[in-house]
Amino acid sequence: MDKDIIGIVGTLVGVIIGGLITLLATYLQLRNQEKQRLKERKIKAYEEIHRHLSVLDHEAGYTFLQILVKVKENVLPDNKERDKLPWQELEMSIDFYTPELKEYLRIIKKEWEKLGRAFGLIIAEKYTRQEGPNELLAQSKQSSDKIEAQVNIAKNKLSDLVNKI
Repeated sequence: MDKDIIGIVGTLVGVIIGGLITLLATYLQLRNQEKQRLKERKIKAYEEIHRHLSVLDHEAGYTFLQILVKVKENVLPDNKERDKLPWQELEMSIDFYTPELKEYLRIIKKEWEKLGRAFGLIIAEKYTRQEGPNELLAQSKQSSDKIEAQVNIAKNKLSDLVNKI
């Protein structure tokens, strides 16, 4: 009878050890899969932030060129419908994934406000003694350049974050 009990106990111990090893292996596999999904989600979010920053940079340059043409050639900008700037999507993505970029976005937004104001005044031809067309053009160029610089810094920070993943 002792031999029977030893066999049964040995079998039970083997089953328990095998089950624990299987449980541990499954846990480790699921944990690694979750880490991989999180990594992929972060990379996708970083790519989206990069794409939105590129749109802001491109549109800032385009807006400056429209101001330049209006001031130098007195030609109104085209009436072509432009894409809506992705402010909300960009702010949300930065809040969730890269809060360290908030300050760059704040500066970009501030410069976009200046650029938009200059664009509106140039198109409406509402000049003051202190802000004539050439002054507004210079302000526009400065804002466009600052936007480009801040976008490039933010993109470099994004690259660093991707490389750390």
